Amino acid sequence: MLGLGTMQVGIIVKDMNSALDKYSKSFNIKNWMKGNFIEEEYIYKGKSIKIDFTMAYSIRKRLMIELLEVKKGDENVFSHFLDEHGEGIHHLGYYVRNFEKEIEKYKTMGIDVIQHGCIKSLKGSITRIAILDTEALYGYAIELLETRILGIPIGQSAFILYIMARLTGDVERIKL
Repeated sequence: MLGLGTMQVGIIVKDMNSALDKYSKSFNIKNWMKGNFIEEEYIYKGKSIKIDFTMAYSIRKRLMIELLEVKKGDENVFSHFLDEHGEGIHHLGYYVRNFEKEIEKYKTMGIDVIQHGCIKSLKGSITRIAILDTEALYGYAIELLETRILGIPIGQSAFILYIMARLTGDVERIKL
């Protein structure tokens, strides 16, 4: 089922520092965080890729604002969006409990996964992502996410991120 925990708005930016400044001032956001990843694997259009990108996020109630800056690497869904549209809202993300079941549901509707991957954090949380090819249908992509700690699916509430930041070091606050 869609909607476990937080819903996410993914925004592609050209320059992270400028974007943090702009969104902090525009929306009065004081707390931004980033994950400490040790391993990332991505597949774009069926091909294994390498991406160097910076991600920052902030949570307000149940909405995560995610900023993504692609620095270099192979062609990917984010760089493609930036080349075609420039900066802007790229996707809406939903945390799910049963990753495979949700992907299968969309496949039966004729919606394919354009990019997927797995992110492992410093202390062992694993996040799986799938970006669905829904731009022509909705005007934006849908991203499905499933994060597990010790095999247990969790959402990404502000409380969970705060606990992860304080106890595990998986999440780090960005100082502006």
